[in-house]
Order: sequence, then structure tokens, then C-alpha cells
Amino acid sequence: MPARLSAAPARTASAPIGHPLRLVVLVPAYNEAGSIGDTLDGLMLQSRPADLVVVIPNGCTDDTAREARKYPVTVMELPRLEHRKSEALNRAWNEHAYGRRGGLPGRGHRPSTQRPGRLGA
Repeated sequence: MPARLSAAPARTASAPIGHPLRLVVLVPAYNEAGSIGDTLDGLMLQSRPADLVVVIPNGCTDDTAREARKYPVTVMELPRLEHRKSEALNRAWNEHAYGRRGGLPGRGHRPSTQRPGRLGA
């Protein structure tokens, strides 16, 4: 297993210099302790880093939240929800992104989709 990357904390107060939009990435997760690190590693490697990454463990019965806390991200643990992913995303959006001036939501999920440069596009 590759070593985890250490990254500077994501900026949360405002968009990085040269980027007028604030980028918030919401990562829904259910029992993904074995793969959440790969997803977050991919997000940390972006040429345009997210201003805030929120991992949303939804009623997990494994160590997904604990694994996510090894990274400079916000972890928003939720109980198992009836509408699972959509409800988890809506709750996180309302708490961390909705109404933020200049906000731009992103959604991270599979590590294969987190290639460097994806967030800068």
C-alpha cells in the first residue's frame, strides 16, 4: 500500500489567489475505509486545490470516518439515511456550501476520477 500524502490544509476562508470561485468538494462515503484514502490522495494532488473538502460518511459500520480524518478535510458523519447519497449530499451542501458567495460545488467519489488537473478544468 502506498504511503499517504501529507498536504497543506485546504484553504477555507476564500478562493486561492487567481481563482475567483470558492471550490467545495463533497465526498459521500459508505463503508469505504479501504478506498477513501485513494480518493482523498487524488484530491490533494489537484493543480487547483479545493478550498474545502467535506467527506460525508453515511451510517458507516467501518472506519471510513477515521481514515478520512487523517487528511486535511472536514468529516461530517451522518446516521444511515433513507435517501443515502442524495440526502447526505444535500445536508453537506446546506451546511458547507449553499449560499457561500462565489461557491462552486464539486463531488469526489472514485479515485480514478481524481486525476491531477480535474478540479482546475
